[in-house]
Amino acid sequence: MGGGEKARQECDGLIANLMTKVICANSCNFTNTFYSEMLGSSKHLFMNGSSSFGDYDLVDDLMGSGGSRASGGFSEQWHPDVPPGAFTKLRKGGRENGFRVEAFCFQGGRKYQQNKSRTWVKVEFPQHIQ
Repeated sequence: MGGGEKARQECDGLIANLMTKVICANSCNFTNTFYSEMLGSSKHLFMNGSSSFGDYDLVDDLMGSGGSRASGGFSEQWHPDVPPGAFTKLRKGGRENGFRVEAFCFQGGRKYQQNKSRTWVKVEFPQHIQ
């Protein structure tokens, strides 16, 4: 497409108009981030905790104000459903992968049966068609 900003915009427009995308293994960080964002994100629950121990003091321990401390908490955060690194781990055929290829299949406006809230599904297919 010639390079430069104009080529990037034309390429983005072309990709946006293709409603069905089959995303196979690749190692381009820009491409992986683009597709990760396209496939969406969801809320995840995280737990945390910490503890510390101070000097032992018999009187403080008996009174309940000893030197040890503990805390914990929960938080919800939005994280990608398919992180960018997941695309680098897809099987790409060959003898070492049993001639099987993995990909993410996206189709805008479609809800897949495996998960009614997602417009994508992870698929596997044979490398050789017989």
